[in-house]
Amino acid sequence: MNYYFRLRITLLKRYAEDAGIPFPMAILVATILLALLFSVGQRSPKYYPFVLIGLQFILLKSLSSRTQLLALRQIFSASQYYRIRFLENYLVSLPIIALALVHPQWLLCLAVVIMPGIIVFSGAMAISGLVVPTPFSKKPFEFALLFRKAWWIWMLLHALCLISLLYGNENLAFVLLGATALIALQAYDVVEDEHLVWNYVLSPKRYLWMKFIRGVKDLLIWTLPMLILVLIRFPEGIWMILLLCFVVILLLGLTILMKYSRYPSRPGVVEILAFAFSVATIIPLPLLCIHLYKKSVRRLKQCL
Repeated sequence: MNYYFRLRITLLKRYAEDAGIPFPMAILVATILLALLFSVGQRSPKYYPFVLIGLQFILLKSLSSRTQLLALRQIFSASQYYRIRFLENYLVSLPIIALALVHPQWLLCLAVVIMPGIIVFSGAMAISGLVVPTPFSKKPFEFALLFRKAWWIWMLLHALCLISLLYGNENLAFVLLGATALIALQAYDVVEDEHLVWNYVLSPKRYLWMKFIRGVKDLLIWTLPMLILVLIRFPEGIWMILLLCFVVILLLGLTILMKYSRYPSRPGVVEILAFAFSVATIIPLPLLCIHLYKKSVRRLKQCL
């Protein structure tokens, strides 16, 4: 176990050096990002939970690739596997938990504390070989795989939403709707083989557009049951729902671009930090979109 965590630190240093950033400087940048997040919480407490939970989810999923989980499961015993996964998830989440405690909202604190455990169990189920029926088509494959990995999280969130609707807790219902939509971004954590991209016989621009349109359609299917329930119970919140849909669709597009900006490799630490910084501050978001789009087109030209 000690060797595994030393290897993790070595990989982080290598990612930073590959990006041309000394490791101490990378730590300083991460500290500045945390300070910016604290500022966001002071200025926009209404949207702070969405930003914090979204950032935590992105960080935790970066540690939960299928290849990594399979390797861990093959090398370590079941008890060691779960100890490693819980320990690394909670170590990564410590800054997020600290920021949540600074702005005490019981639901936010509960969410950031239990999310690392949820990610551990969802990852374990994803590599268990269990096949779950899905309402999504095989092409594209992203949401079909997501539903098979996270169906129990989807059902849990909908059960909590029903409870919030029964008790008339509008804020909790909107938070759960936002969390359900953000989890959908996990669908693009899987990097497909190059021949699967080549089979589409599309230009890079048309391929990215196709991925975005189908992603929006599948995202709507993913959130539709909860969306209908919340609209029926709180019809006056339609503007909040429309704003939430706009933000999540924007994040969906950014996630697709970030995935293919490093294709066939996985997004690195630099891309994840840039994504988190842009979402938290909003101002550099258009520049990030243009940058990721150009990189994605260049990368896809090698496959299409």
